[in-house]
Amino acid sequence: MYRTVVLVITVTSIGNFHTEQPPILAVWGNKDPFFLVPCAEAFKRDNPNAEVHLYDTRHFALETHYPEIAGAIRDSCDRKLAPQVRAA
Repeated sequence: MYRTVVLVITVTSIGNFHTEQPPILAVWGNKDPFFLVPCAEAFKRDNPNAEVHLYDTRHFALETHYPEIAGAIRDSCDRKLAPQVRAA
């Protein structure tokens, strides 16, 4: 089972995401005691194109808010990845 944070694009596989500005979707529990909200907001600071969605939950956001998170992933992919595929 997947837990906590879902990134549509894995930042570590991109290289320097500060300069390349890949599409990023981060979903986060706003009451997570381990991954705090400022950590999520750092994505926006480092990459203005990043989308950060905070959910009213703790550490296991995907377990408690999976319909909303699945919708956010689908919407983000439709907006950010589909145009790239059509252009290829």
